Amino acid sequence: MDKGAEFFDHYAGQWDATRETYPERLQFLLQLAALPEGGRVLDVGSGTGVLLPYLMAVLGRQGKITAVDFSSRMLAQAEAKFSFYSGIDFCCGNILTMDLPAASYDAVVCLNFFPHLTTLAEKQSYAARAFTALRPGGRIVIMHDISREVVNGVHARCEETLQDKLPSGLAVRDLLQTAGFCDTVGLEDDVLYFVRGSKSLLIKNKFA
Repeated sequence: MDKGAEFFDHYAGQWDATRETYPERLQFLLQLAALPEGGRVLDVGSGTGVLLPYLMAVLGRQGKITAVDFSSRMLAQAEAKFSFYSGIDFCCGNILTMDLPAASYDAVVCLNFFPHLTTLAEKQSYAARAFTALRPGGRIVIMHDISREVVNGVHARCEETLQDKLPSGLAVRDLLQTAGFCDTVGLEDDVLYFVRGSKSLLIKNKFA
């Protein structure tokens, strides 16, 4: 995963100009996420902050977001655009190694990030760390505003992202269940991709 930081640093300045955004899809995905108003959210792989204004619209003025990315230049773009939101903290770091407060978030959300956890072990580690960081009843949300076929096709055209594959929604639901999440749901079609799981008081993290 660390090798990707240089790749994203390189493209940070032109990322927003080359990456199309789909507002209606993002709004729909967040409806499926069912985030609590005034909640505290960890936005992993925040990049240039594409999701941040949509999250704030859902969370409201009392909402809090920690925007995390391992590319300092991508995150700088996000901060330059959205630092006027008092409820957003910007944090540069690797989600697999950085310190996360336990039982502190109502949701751990990632948009267009999950494939960049290249190996199964990295994906398992991410699920485990999200489980620990979530409050009881909190949710992990993995989503893309494009289809799995498009995601994997785009990554296949670039040497740096050849191994960055998005698994099927069913496979990711199984991974979340193994990590201790319950009530997993998923939706994927030729337009978007969505998987969600919940943390229960009664289920322990098997990877911790």
